[in-house]
Amino acid sequence: MLFVAASQFAQAADLHLAVAQYPEGALWDGEHLYFEEMRRNVVRISDLTTTQTLWSASDCGPVNIAPYGGGFVVLCHLANKLVRISHEGETIGVIDRDDEGKTFVYPNGAAADSDGGVYFTSSGTFDIKAPAEGAVLYLAASGKVSRIAEGIRYANGIAVDSARKRLLVCAHLAREILTYPIESAGVLGKPSVFFSFAANGIEAAYPLAGPDGIEIDGDGNAIVAEYGAGRLHKIAADGTWLGSFTGAPRFVTDVTLLPDERAAVVGPESASVPPFWGPVTVYDRFLERFTK
Repeated sequence: MLFVAASQFAQAADLHLAVAQYPEGALWDGEHLYFEEMRRNVVRISDLTTTQTLWSASDCGPVNIAPYGGGFVVLCHLANKLVRISHEGETIGVIDRDDEGKTFVYPNGAAADSDGGVYFTSSGTFDIKAPAEGAVLYLAASGKVSRIAEGIRYANGIAVDSARKRLLVCAHLAREILTYPIESAGVLGKPSVFFSFAANGIEAAYPLAGPDGIEIDGDGNAIVAEYGAGRLHKIAADGTWLGSFTGAPRFVTDVTLLPDERAAVVGPESASVPPFWGPVTVYDRFLERFTK
C-alpha cells in the first residue's frame, strides 16, 4: 500500500503530484519541477500536470540536479560522480574528480550561482561516529572542480544567498547550518554557525535527524528540511528561528519554491523499508504555514 503524507494544514489547492521511490533534490527551473527517485535511478520532470522520466542511469543513485552549462548537472550520490545532461536528457559527460585528482564521497547538495558555476557538497559517511569528512566543491563554468571547504560533519544541503554574498551549508550530523562569505566565484571566507538546532532547543527523536535541503525565499529567509523529523523550518536572514511546518514526510529531503507562494516538498516516509516510498507534494500558500 502506498502512503502519501497529508499535512495538518492541507488545503484544497495542494497538489499530491506523485508517489516516488526515495524522492530527492527538488528544483523549480522556469516552468518545470525536477526531482530524483534515488531508488529507481531516475530524474523526473513535471509541468505539474504530466510527470515523466527525463534521464536515468543504473549506477547513479541521483539526489540532486542544478542548472549548468546550458543543461544540468546531476549528482550521483551512490556512484560518487556528477553527470552533465542536456535539457532533453542526453548524457554529455561525467565528472568524478576534483582538479587535484581526488574523488567525491557521496555528492549530495547542489546550488547554481550567477557566474555559471555550481557549488556542491561531498557528504562523507552517514554515521554519527564518522569523522567530519564532508566538503564543499565548486564546479566552475570552465569545468574546473575545486575543493573549497572541508571538515564538515556530513555536508548536505547548500544554498547561495546572493543578496548577502554568502553560502549556507547544512552540517547534517552536527545539526547546524554554516555560513561562508563568498569572496568571489568559488572562493569562500572563514565559516561561522548561521543556525544551531541545539542552541534553539529543537530536538529530534531520530538520532540521525538533521538539516538536509535548503532554499532561500524572496525575503532572505532560509527554508530548511529536517530529515528524520518530518518538518521544515523557516529561519530569518539573521539566524532567528521563525517557526516550523510539520506536514512533511518523516524523512523529508528537500524543498523548492515555486511561483505564487507555492513550494514542492519531497522525501520518503521510511528510510529503512524498500523501496522507500514518499510523496512529491506541491503546497499552496506554503510560506504562511510555519508556526511556533
